[in-house]
Amino acid sequence: MVNKIVSFLLLILVGYILKLIKFLKEEDGEVIKKIVFNISLPSLILYSLLTTKFSGDYLILLILVPLTTIIQFFLIFVFGKLYIKDKKELSTLILSGVMGNTAFLGYPLVEIFFGANNLPYGILFDQIHLYTFLIIIYPLITILSGNSINNIKSSFISPPIIAFLIGLILRNFYMPSIIIESLNILKLSTTPLVMLYIGINLEFKFSKKDLEYLIPVSVFKLIIFPFLFYFVSSFFTIQINILNVALLQSMMPTMMATIIYGAQIGLNKKTLAKAVGLTTIISPLTIILLSKFLIK
Repeated sequence: MVNKIVSFLLLILVGYILKLIKFLKEEDGEVIKKIVFNISLPSLILYSLLTTKFSGDYLILLILVPLTTIIQFFLIFVFGKLYIKDKKELSTLILSGVMGNTAFLGYPLVEIFFGANNLPYGILFDQIHLYTFLIIIYPLITILSGNSINNIKSSFISPPIIAFLIGLILRNFYMPSIIIESLNILKLSTTPLVMLYIGINLEFKFSKKDLEYLIPVSVFKLIIFPFLFYFVSSFFTIQINILNVALLQSMMPTMMATIIYGAQIGLNKKTLAKAVGLTTIISPLTIILLSKFLIK
């Protein structure tokens, strides 16, 4: 696992260097993100759902993922209430600490570490995690920040979500090999493009005030949530390969889309972006360390 993490870091470093030498700009990163979000990730989801089968007690994720996500929400809420008075700052802390980058970064890592046959469980984790967020967590954060819940309706539709739903339907039908092969070619672009995008968007400038917010976010997202998931899962019977995939997904850094979701309800985009950047920088180290304790 260490070698694979290092290879990802090198790809991220390439993206960062290309930005430093001005070969790529942050605007180019937005183009890359559009390609990944609208083409590569949906292709990866469709290919995985159409070519592999679910087996074992994977439906337990329908309980485990929402349960741990909701517990994580309340843990951060209680912690934040102790020293944050401003509603929007508290909402920003919760949003950064609850949602993980389980699609954009999680899918490639699950496929590389555990193989394409286990990727559907990573996709299932991501979709359950996302819908828990959209149906329960995001409305609560929206209300907490003093905004109208009507602001979040459009969040339920996105290419990865549509691809997931289409994949669940089409997996019951025969698909021509030319379509499967085309999806396979498109999905292979996901990992390098994601790593380049992360590198282009990395920032290393954090003020003391930033760190007072970013350190708790990093601890909750990168350390507490994986251990929380491991603890809660110990009360259930779950197949080891499914548990390993779920644990890896729980170790992902703050979701990049939190910047979009946060901006939609008036939260500070720069603060959210710094949370994404710092947790992404730290996550390779925490994944390596936690994997030794949690993944079997």
